[in-house]
Amino acid sequence: MLPLEKQIKINSIICESCHGSEFYSKEMIEVLYERLDILYKSFEASEYVNTNPIKLVNDYIKSTVNIRHSYFEKFMGEIDFFPKYEGIYRTGYAALALKEAMCAGYAEAVRMLLAMYDIKTHTLLAKLPGANKQLLHYVVVAEDKDGTYKILDPERQANCEKKGYDFNKYMDSMIYIIPDEQFSNNKLGENGVGERAEDFLKRPTTISQKGIEGAIQLVKIIKKGNENNVSENKGRKI
Repeated sequence: MLPLEKQIKINSIICESCHGSEFYSKEMIEVLYERLDILYKSFEASEYVNTNPIKLVNDYIKSTVNIRHSYFEKFMGEIDFFPKYEGIYRTGYAALALKEAMCAGYAEAVRMLLAMYDIKTHTLLAKLPGANKQLLHYVVVAEDKDGTYKILDPERQANCEKKGYDFNKYMDSMIYIIPDEQFSNNKLGENGVGERAEDFLKRPTTISQKGIEGAIQLVKIIKKGNENNVSENKGRKI
């Protein structure tokens, strides 16, 4: 059974507004806990026990999860109807139990597995390179134990490796965005796939930076905001 302290960490990721508990059922949560417990124990008992957990988790997700294309197909107008059940593929459950997910599910799965190692992570949105790439994409920034930051995107990394692209150069050409309340409240939009990246970037309240270093700066902004919220709420009764 997954220890209670790990369950709390997993729940906190699910409940972040850019992800969402609304995509989960009680049964899915139970299967997710079981899957995380099994995976973590298998990692610790394997030949990779001394591998950096960030590399281990990224490589595991990259090699075992397939991208769910329906989200892209609806966004591009290739299909007319986007059924509500497709929301399941936004989850870490889908990535870890069904082996198929959208980018949001990839990000959740990476963060959940790294939470098992007590590694702090953050979700950022990103606009993919190219004027025609208008889907808002999810990536993860992990804080390694040595204080360095690593951007993780196993889905895009697998795609770059398949096509022979330089993954680091590809990631450095992205525009990264802090997921704000307006995005989180309307992440599915009216058609199930949400807002266009170009429209989101044009909003005056959007906070974005280009490149890997820009993504790291955004995470530092998020952390500073979290620290301020803790300070402001210290001593308040709930």
